Amino acid sequence: MGVSLEEDQKRKIIELALQAARKRLSPQTRYVHFYGEDPYNVRQDTIPTIENFSYVYTLFRSKLVENIQEGKTLLDNLLKFEVEGNYPVYLHQFPSCEDTQLSSHLLPIFFYLLKDFKGALGEMLTDQIEMLTKRIVAYLKGRQDLSKLSSHRLLAFLGECDLSSWHPESPTAWSEWCICAQMIDYPIEEMLPYWDEKHFVFTGKTKDRLQEGLEPAVTLLDLFMGEYYQDFSARSLMLHPSHLRASIVHPFTKKDVRIKESSFIALIEEDKRQCLTFYWGDKSQTHSLTVEAKKGSWKIVQNGNHTFQLEYTPEEAFLAEEENVECALYVSAHNDVRLTVNDLQATAFHEGDALAINSSLKKIGVRFASEKGTWIGHISKGNRSFQKKTEGYAAHDWKIGWKTLRRSPGALVTIEITI
Repeated sequence: MGVSLEEDQKRKIIELALQAARKRLSPQTRYVHFYGEDPYNVRQDTIPTIENFSYVYTLFRSKLVENIQEGKTLLDNLLKFEVEGNYPVYLHQFPSCEDTQLSSHLLPIFFYLLKDFKGALGEMLTDQIEMLTKRIVAYLKGRQDLSKLSSHRLLAFLGECDLSSWHPESPTAWSEWCICAQMIDYPIEEMLPYWDEKHFVFTGKTKDRLQEGLEPAVTLLDLFMGEYYQDFSARSLMLHPSHLRASIVHPFTKKDVRIKESSFIALIEEDKRQCLTFYWGDKSQTHSLTVEAKKGSWKIVQNGNHTFQLEYTPEEAFLAEEENVECALYVSAHNDVRLTVNDLQATAFHEGDALAINSSLKKIGVRFASEKGTWIGHISKGNRSFQKKTEGYAAHDWKIGWKTLRRSPGALVTIEITI
C-alpha cells in the first residue's frame, strides 16, 4: 500500500525537525544546544527551553518507540525548570525568567501532547502536564502586559481565540497565527493573500523583508505554506534553525489551492527603506531585486504590467563623502545573474546608460536620469539592508549604486525599471 502525498509531506517536516535538533544535540547533556543571537553556529553552550520542548514534541510525532522514550525522559527533565507558571529562556538562567511570557510558547506543544499522545505519555506525565498548563494559564491571565502574540496563544489553548481581528505584519507573526489557527481549526484561507505560492515568498506587510544569503529568509511560514500547497521551495527544505520548531506544523484539513500565474511579483512600499522589491524564479531558487535609499522620499508609478517609474527626492542635506550613494538597487548574486551596461560588462555607468540584469528566467532593464545634480553609477558587491547573513566579508548582492557628486536644492533622481 503506497504512502499518500500528504503523509509523505508530514514525514518530511518531522524528519527536518529531527535533523535540525540532532545536529545540535549534545552527547554529554542530551539537550539541544542553540543560541538565538547566533543561530547558524551549531556549537553552542546554551540550552534553550522552547527548542528543547519542541524537540520533545518532534520525538513523539516521529512515533518511533525509542524516540518516544527519549522524549519522555527529556520531558521529565524539562518540567523541573518551571518557575511558578513560567520558564527561563535558557536553562542555565534558572530560576530567573527574563522573558516573562515564555511559557505561552509552550502551550501549543502541551496542547498537542495532551490531544494526541496521552497514551504514550502515561498517566504520571499526563497529570504533570495538565497541572502545569493550569498554572501557566493562571500565570498568563494574571499578567497585565500580555502581548498580542501571547494572548492569542493562550486563547487558542483555551479554545476561545478569535483570529479575525488579528492581522500580523511579519512572516514570523503569521507563523504564530497559523499555529493558533490549527489549534482551533480556523480557516487558513484568510492568510493566503499574503503568500505567493508560485515564487514561495511572503507578500504581506512587514517592517523588514529579511534576506538570508541569496534568497528570502526562511521561517516557519515557509513550512506552513509548503504543507498547505503540498509544494516546498528548495531553500525551505535545507537544514535551517527554524526547523527546530518544525514539528508544530500540522496538515491542513481544508484546502482551496489556486496557483497564481505570474512571472514575477512587485511589492511597492513607498514609505519603507526598501521602497520596491521584485521576486522572480521558481521552487529551486528565488531571485530578488530591491530598491533602497538612506533618506529622502519616493514616488512610484507602474506603467502597464512591466514598467515601473521611480522618482526619488533626496533630503536637502548633502550626505558625507563616505555615505553619498543616496540610492541603490540590490539584486541577489546568484551564479546565473549577469549585469551589463550597454551590453558590455562594466563597473561604472552614467545617466541614460542601459543597464541589464540577466538571469536564466528573467531580464530586467534599468535606466537612471536626474535633474539639478550630477551623479555617477557604480556596480559592486554588497549586502542589502535586512541581510541576515553578514558574517565576515561575505557579500550576497550585486549593488547598483547611484553616487552623488553634486546637487542643488530640488534635485530629483528618476529610475525606470522594465521587467
